[in-house]
Amino acid sequence: MASADTAAVVSFLVVRFVARDWAASQIEKRPKFKAVDKAVEKHGMWLIALIRFSPILPFGLCNYMLGLTNVPFWKYWISSTIGLAPYTIAYAYLGSLLRGLAEIFNDDSDSTESIILLSVGGVSSSTNITPRTTQHTHSLST
Repeated sequence: MASADTAAVVSFLVVRFVARDWAASQIEKRPKFKAVDKAVEKHGMWLIALIRFSPILPFGLCNYMLGLTNVPFWKYWISSTIGLAPYTIAYAYLGSLLRGLAEIFNDDSDSTESIILLSVGGVSSSTNITPRTTQHTHSLST
């Protein structure tokens, strides 16, 4: 978890200091980008945590995109760390179950139930991000 957290912080800070001025000028020109930037700034911790729970959005790309927004660093760091915890725990748990490749195909209901539960949780969090982000974007742009 420490390495993923460090990678998230470093990529966020690099983009923040290298490209934020350019991004700010682009955001001002486009009302939809401006609304998204305001939504992330206002509801940053909530949105970042939801983004981290989504298995669809690439982790590295999110770090760079969030570095372009106006979200305060401390909100980004705390919510990213919290959002990384479930995946770290899940990966460690699943890794402990997989002593060999043959165990993937056995009839152990615990491992099958865990994989199904993690998959359903990831998909449901992903389906919740889009409507909430769209709702916040529409409410801020009006």
